[in-house]
Amino acid sequence: MPLHRFGDNSTDDVNATLWEALTTASDASFAVCDRAGVELGTWQDVSRASVGAAARLRAEGVVAGTRVGCVIENSRSAIQGVLGVWRLGAVVCSLPTQARGQTIENYTTRLGVLSDHAEAALIVTGARLATSLQSADPGRHVLAWESLDRGGIVGPDEFQDESRTAFVQYSSGTTAEPRGCELSARAIRLQLDALAQALAIDRDQDRVASWLPLSHDMGFFGGLILPWVKRIPAWLSEPRRFIARPITWPDDCAAFGATLTVAPNFALDLTARAAQRQRGRGNLTLRSVVVGAEPVQQHSIAAFVDALAARGMSLECITPAYGLAEATLAV
Repeated sequence: MPLHRFGDNSTDDVNATLWEALTTASDASFAVCDRAGVELGTWQDVSRASVGAAARLRAEGVVAGTRVGCVIENSRSAIQGVLGVWRLGAVVCSLPTQARGQTIENYTTRLGVLSDHAEAALIVTGARLATSLQSADPGRHVLAWESLDRGGIVGPDEFQDESRTAFVQYSSGTTAEPRGCELSARAIRLQLDALAQALAIDRDQDRVASWLPLSHDMGFFGGLILPWVKRIPAWLSEPRRFIARPITWPDDCAAFGATLTVAPNFALDLTARAAQRQRGRGNLTLRSVVVGAEPVQQHSIAAFVDALAARGMSLECITPAYGLAEATLAV
């Protein structure tokens, strides 16, 4: 199960590096909706808080080149922590969240296997899972995202070199054992530039809403890093909130005034059925619903558009996409 490296042979030149785009002050809004409620802020707030996360990680032995296993939850602490890892010149190795029906014993074992394969020096995850991991494997170095909020200050950033590996994205494992795809910062930046061009993103007009898990490349790069780098407002919810009440997805889009959102095909089916039972709130201003991560079905699109037509959804909004980890996100 070898690691595969992508994105180092490009000669494209863009003014801002990925790191500059992530850390340059931006007052565009960024809201996180989780079990604790809605936390409002800006991308600049996230960037500032990541300095403290970096300091705590440095105290735990993370330095340039360290591989950090990250179960990236849809929380502000996790997002700040990821940038904290990058500030130190370390590598984010994205690990999967627990699958539905998967026992905690099987899941913690799987995390250990993938973490060892990635040669991760430690794993960072939510507090509850961190406790389970430490109980299952007392010798493994585990931290909670929430603990990174208590960091201090750190010296100059060490992540300026875009040719180095920045992110290890494991493929889904649908057809074979998951492969760890090494992505350079340059590969990530060029993919985001290509996506922004393909979607004709307008910094003054566009707003992104997503509930996709940040442990998946569609949620992480498409729903989070793309609006962050392009400095446009974003709304982030949680997968479990969507699964519990699928109508929250179009309702969030309407309330936030989202123009862009992303989802896999199954979400279209769930939302269409929910919209038939529940009225929903607000009119949609979406101009693109990017659908990918699994086969895109015509009947799912038709049901979704029909169920939400009265709220402003149209067939022209649907943007099918083909994604794979080797390309950072999509081709």
